[in-house]
Amino acid sequence: FWSDDYELIESIEPEELMGRRHLEMINPGSWENRHLPKEDEIPYAENPDEADYFFALKSGIADSNDKLCELRMKLWWAGNDAIRKGEVDALSKEHLENLVSIIALFDEDTPPHRLLRAEAFREQGLFKEALALLDIGGFDHRQAHATFIASLCFAKDRRVAEIPGDH
Repeated sequence: FWSDDYELIESIEPEELMGRRHLEMINPGSWENRHLPKEDEIPYAENPDEADYFFALKSGIADSNDKLCELRMKLWWAGNDAIRKGEVDALSKEHLENLVSIIALFDEDTPPHRLLRAEAFREQGLFKEALALLDIGGFDHRQAHATFIASLCFAKDRRVAEIPGDH
């Protein structure tokens, strides 16, 4: 999920047909003067999926607030992606609990965090709370995002929605 001066390599052991992935830490110092392949160049590399993010949360691998925020955000996106792909109709109970945790992790003082909190509130149907955060303002180049989220709140729309131009 992250490196901390190490390259994190995910691999599936051959004897582990249906089990969880093993995480191997490789010291980058041993790779001096060698080409480290990009993820798409490694035939056995896999991107973490939704189950991996839930597993990582339960395992306690996120040993700092920044890592926990990153992990919870990736889990949020994975849940939203499943809705966009039509695999599920709505966020699961576990995903809604993740949104509550995201709201608790991010502060109101930082505009990007405030925007994320507002979107998490909106996806839970807590439109008043979302609009209160958006009313604080200060989003600068993200003002269009705040306006879009506010329009969904006014429409009482909690469905997953991609913010236009947010790629």
